Amino acid sequence: MKRIFLIFAIIFVLVGCNSAFKDSVTEAEAALENGDFENALKLFNVALEEKPDSPEVKDRIALLDDYATLQEKMENAEWTEAVDLANDILKNDAIVPSLQTEVEELLTTIKEEEEKEKQMASDLKKIEELIANDDVEKANSKISELESKTNALDRELDDLHNQLEVAEKRIAEKERKEKERKEKEAEKKRLEAEAKQQAIEANNLKEKYMQKADNLDDRIMSKAKELFEQDVQPGFYGQYHREWDDLLNEVWGELKKTMPTNAFEQLKSEQNDWIKNKEQTFAEMPDEPASARAAGVDYLAAETKSRTYYLIENYMNE
Repeated sequence: MKRIFLIFAIIFVLVGCNSAFKDSVTEAEAALENGDFENALKLFNVALEEKPDSPEVKDRIALLDDYATLQEKMENAEWTEAVDLANDILKNDAIVPSLQTEVEELLTTIKEEEEKEKQMASDLKKIEELIANDDVEKANSKISELESKTNALDRELDDLHNQLEVAEKRIAEKERKEKERKEKEAEKKRLEAEAKQQAIEANNLKEKYMQKADNLDDRIMSKAKELFEQDVQPGFYGQYHREWDDLLNEVWGELKKTMPTNAFEQLKSEQNDWIKNKEQTFAEMPDEPASARAAGVDYLAAETKSRTYYLIENYMNE
């Protein structure tokens, strides 16, 4: 009697296990068809615990494990491995329509992302070439374009920004040295011109000082042309006020030596009036803003230049 009871108990257990296995497989297949692949994998694993030797369940689990691995590859941007794995999944005989559709869509996404990555790599290379060639304006524009397209290249873009900063400093240093070279060359030419001028016997004071004034004016105009393409910045001419004033004083000293006393005293009175009017006009000019103050200094330089030419043209050699 006990033996019969034991046989029935074993049969009951086997039937129950078989029923649990079938239920798990049925639910797993339903989840698989509905695209609930994560839940399907859990249910197939439950079924495998009930029947560890089921080849069909093992195939399903292996297929879904590959699908999970495919998602990990995509998250890690391992595009080449992801393409190979996706193609392997699609060739698997155990695949169902829902998973096939999902993997095909993922495969399309993978290829698109892979192409984007290649394009970004190409763009990064172009930017590095632009920076290497000191074309920082175009490089900066390209970087801005990439930054507007993606946030996935923060490290690479930071590196490019650093390279760009180095290039800008390098260009600035080149420009500074070139400017110094030009200034030295201009100064050398000026000194040569002055030495040549001093070597010439200047019996004609008018010609001599007219040349000096013209040389100074030409140098200033040349500097203005070098620094400014169109409008000259306020205050530029004002920085040469001292040079015009020195030339004016030199001319005045020559006039004092060469003019008749009476004529010079009359001119001296006129000169004092001119100085008074100039200084009064300057004093009435506003100090603020800075541009107004700069315009006032420009006025002093212009008035002094005009007076210098006036004295040379009208009183020298008379």
